[in-house]
Amino acid sequence: FWHHLSLGPVPWDEGEEFRHEASLNEDLGQVAAETPDTRSPQSGRFGALLSNWGLGAYAGLLERNGYDPESMRALSDLEVGEMLSVVGCKPEHALTFHKALDSWR
Repeated sequence: FWHHLSLGPVPWDEGEEFRHEASLNEDLGQVAAETPDTRSPQSGRFGALLSNWGLGAYAGLLERNGYDPESMRALSDLEVGEMLSVVGCKPEHALTFHKALDSWR
């Protein structure tokens, strides 16, 4: 492939690619270092518990609305319906939530 030198270095030059990759990794490391980890240890366990059922995307919503594994175990059927409404549960996930809650009780 022809590349005119007035355009600058060729983008596929091995040295440039590795330099760019290293620069990107440094930037990502800096962002990670500047971002505070606001998750509690409970948050990680709760997310993992939900992820086992394919429901990990709901962990943050549930926590922000005051739900945790212990409170979810104690929910009545009426309260489960309310919880699913509060987090905007997709219809295809509702049955999975019910099965997960039954297994946790």
